[in-house]
Amino acid sequence: KITYSLKKASKQSILKAKIDTLNRKIKDLNFDNIYTDKIQSITDNAMKNLELWKILESKYKSFKEIRVNNNEKQIYKEKVKLYNFEIQQSLSALMVIFVNLKNLN
Repeated sequence: KITYSLKKASKQSILKAKIDTLNRKIKDLNFDNIYTDKIQSITDNAMKNLELWKILESKYKSFKEIRVNNNEKQIYKEKVKLYNFEIQQSLSALMVIFVNLKNLN
């Protein structure tokens, strides 16, 4: 059995890796472009949402120990969906910028 010591990566870690990879690929294109500020803004927003998501996860884990009601669980799930949606939007925007810059090359 080879996979006995593998650990499951968190969704936040996977999304952060995707954002970092896209930023690296955009940077590797070596364009002095007008998109630099927009790329930075999108990346900052995504990182902020990742951090908020991580904080929410840690709060929820502490809530689990003291038992939360269904209403609080629903609020938690909605916030996770919101953070995930906003991060996905940031990823999509970075991908569009990357594809456009690559096509210019």
